Amino acid sequence: MRNLLWTGANSVIFVPFLKQESTSGIALSRADNVTDRQLEAGIRTARQLGLHVVIKPQLLVADGWAGQVEPASGEEKQQWFDRYTGHLLHYARLAEANHADAMVIGTELKQLRKSRHWRKVIHTIRRHFSGKLSYAAHGLDGVSEFPYWDQLDAIGVTLYPAFPENACPEQIRTVIDGLIGNLRTLSESQADQAVWILEIGTPSARGWEQHPWDWKKLREQRPAADTGMQAAVIKEWLASVDKPWIEGVWIWKWRSSPLAGGKSDVGYTVQNKPAQSIIQKAWQCPASTTTLDKN
Repeated sequence: MRNLLWTGANSVIFVPFLKQESTSGIALSRADNVTDRQLEAGIRTARQLGLHVVIKPQLLVADGWAGQVEPASGEEKQQWFDRYTGHLLHYARLAEANHADAMVIGTELKQLRKSRHWRKVIHTIRRHFSGKLSYAAHGLDGVSEFPYWDQLDAIGVTLYPAFPENACPEQIRTVIDGLIGNLRTLSESQADQAVWILEIGTPSARGWEQHPWDWKKLREQRPAADTGMQAAVIKEWLASVDKPWIEGVWIWKWRSSPLAGGKSDVGYTVQNKPAQSIIQKAWQCPASTTTLDKN
């Protein structure tokens, strides 16, 4: 956490996971990657260091990914949302008791984004958590198709665009600037609501600039490391998102171990890689600032 602070970050997102076996299933449970005790300790430590805290429960699916989750019938969808809300409520109470600043009520649930059940989810969580709420839409399409932004405190989005093979900085910047321009148009259409870019990043893996979202294939193929491309992508991201209308931006990801990452690591973490130095140069501001804008 101190290493994170030294990059110039002023906030951190903690990600406890939920899980289910099938994209059409309704049996949700809490994964064992983060215990409540660990999460509470993390929140306390972050707050002691002056970092703002966001809690972002995410769903892992054994036979797919969260964006494919879609119960087979209306009745099963109701059951799924009831169970999902119950798990969110657990984390909302934990977040409230430990004075977290914000919570993300869902991440990239593409097939469920228009469901009427989100109104009840938001209402329930607000009864138990006094901090800010957002939802992490899957890309710009997800932002335009999620109909409940007016009930939340910020438009949230994850962005993993494809870049040309062996892209130069100018090519990377062109892709990113186009996305950010379109995101501005979308935010203006929502009464100029605050924007949180809840995930940006790329693995430090050779060839992954063309599909930076594909974490499952990354595990399967074990490509060669390419920390230079990761650093180039992060540098252009940080230059492009430095806008007054973007209230927050978080980089995926930062592991709990201070020894994570390194020059031979092909994963998403920026730790102990050139990208970490890029972030430190870009952010150069105290961690005690009052907005949720850097992780």
